[in-house]
Amino acid sequence: MQTTDNVVAGDVICFAPLVRNFSRGLVIENHMHPFGQLLYASSGVVSVITRHGNFIIPPYRAMWLPPYCEHEVTMLTDTNITSLLLQNGAELELLDCRVIEMPPLMRALLVETLNFHKNQRNIKREQAILQLLRGEIASAQRVSCTVPMPAGEKLAVLCREIMQDLSKTLSLAQLAEKAASTPKTIARQFQNELGMSYRHWLETIRFNYACAELERGTAAKIVAADLGYTASAFSNMMKRFQQRLQQERIKNTKDTIFADLPPFEWITRPAAEPQQENDRRWLEKARQHTTKV
Repeated sequence: MQTTDNVVAGDVICFAPLVRNFSRGLVIENHMHPFGQLLYASSGVVSVITRHGNFIIPPYRAMWLPPYCEHEVTMLTDTNITSLLLQNGAELELLDCRVIEMPPLMRALLVETLNFHKNQRNIKREQAILQLLRGEIASAQRVSCTVPMPAGEKLAVLCREIMQDLSKTLSLAQLAEKAASTPKTIARQFQNELGMSYRHWLETIRFNYACAELERGTAAKIVAADLGYTASAFSNMMKRFQQRLQQERIKNTKDTIFADLPPFEWITRPAAEPQQENDRRWLEKARQHTTKV
């Protein structure tokens, strides 16, 4: 976990931008931050696992992770990620984990934060940009890219293994053998914990991955091969899942290799005494939480 030990006394911690390229299959193991995080994939497809489920982030989308949200990140393709750890404002206090659209204004604001320099301070301009960025995150359109994950540790480990290679289709019998269980027990666990069958869960992951890859311009036959389908079987799966999604929308109208990350370079700015006092309390809470985990 990143800490705040390098924050200069009397300064307010604002944000920590980081841009990295990651190879397919790379995993950033389970961790958390005492700050809100915006993860933006300018290219590639990313999987983020939290206790709320597995989120598939297609290119040109982003994910908002609230403070202290444990998450594991897996690169499903070669990926370019911009990560921004951002001190929460009032606009972001109530936001939960979510994948969001990245309209041109939000992308431009995010890119602009990367041009801020520690020693070249234009406080009013920076504050205006960060305030506008927070507002854009809070009002961004939510994208449905969530795949539920089981709560049971054994089943969760199997699901993560499956996600490492979506071209393989393990039968319930094979899953049961790996979990030292029975096919009926595994099937029941999927229904009880996820509210869906194993096949439905697997197709949900594959569908989200396929949509992301097709959107970035990958040929359908390549996507089909990556997922272990023939061209006709892939077409049938996509049509079947789209029909299922449409039915759900109608029904719901009533309502591995681990990444070696460098430390974040925190950018801090001086502030008035009241804000410094608020920030001291906020930083102390963050350090206490970091010590506990």
